[in-house]
Amino acid sequence: MRLRRLDVVERQAGRNTITEWRTPHGTLQKLFRLTSDLATYGVRGLEVEYRIKSAADYAAAHYRLEHTDVVPTHEHFAIEPHAVGEDGPNMPDTACVPFHAFLRECAGYEHWYYELNDHPAQVKQFLAAPADQLASIQQIALDSAAHVLRFEGNYDSRLTPPPIFDRFFLPVALAYAERAHARGKLLCTHTDEDETLLHSRILACGFDVAEAFTPPPMTSAGIADARADWGERIAIWGGIASTMLSAWVPEADFEAHMVNLFHEAAPGRKFLLGTGDNVPTDADFQRVHRITRIVEECGRFPIDPARLPPRPKAVAAPLPR
Repeated sequence: MRLRRLDVVERQAGRNTITEWRTPHGTLQKLFRLTSDLATYGVRGLEVEYRIKSAADYAAAHYRLEHTDVVPTHEHFAIEPHAVGEDGPNMPDTACVPFHAFLRECAGYEHWYYELNDHPAQVKQFLAAPADQLASIQQIALDSAAHVLRFEGNYDSRLTPPPIFDRFFLPVALAYAERAHARGKLLCTHTDEDETLLHSRILACGFDVAEAFTPPPMTSAGIADARADWGERIAIWGGIASTMLSAWVPEADFEAHMVNLFHEAAPGRKFLLGTGDNVPTDADFQRVHRITRIVEECGRFPIDPARLPPRPKAVAAPLPR
């Protein structure tokens, strides 16, 4: 992205980074906070003040969008496959639906829903503004050498429930999936939240891969639940709840989690083992190494439950549905 005819000022105020976008229609400001604890663990920090705070900010926000250009970087992308090699797909992230971008980046989840209720006409107009920008991003991705494209993620059954998903997410994702499939590409989505109530919608979107799939105890739906809803139409990439790698989780719980995972993934078609999102900052890296050994013991394709250790009678409890 490249900004034009827009003054951007960034300054530090203690642990806060304050960014201002100065436009002819007013100034937008966001505040990003990095605490000492977050810095210690290498976490990027938290946005605590978003740039849209009231109806008075829409004109400046429109101006910022209109003066943000999409710039292709095909030459940079062409270098990446050599760095990745055979370790995985070279998968560009191709943005998200406008509604979700504004939830996460412009107003925050809580405030944006107030805006949707209090100023529906302005919200509707604002959501239409980035359509050309999103189309440009998608076209660049479709014209690239990438075989797998990532679109959307971090939606959640409670924060973006089915009525909201049906209205704002599904039509945009489905249109993109159809274009990607017409070009022989796969469309991947980031599923590290609790999407139990959205499984049927994710399938209807036309996604081919659910990446960073996160099972209990971090969510309420495991691999078997997703398979019951998706069959093998969507490849599941993930399956290891990230918290299971944390040192505070008992070793027995980690082992039970891994064995249960392979039982649920059997026979293993359209399943790629990985963590739900990231390895946590407090991970016991001996467990990361242990995963390799468990894969060698249990991961021979096709996975035969009869060759696996007995399925544990109890695993860490999922979140309540």
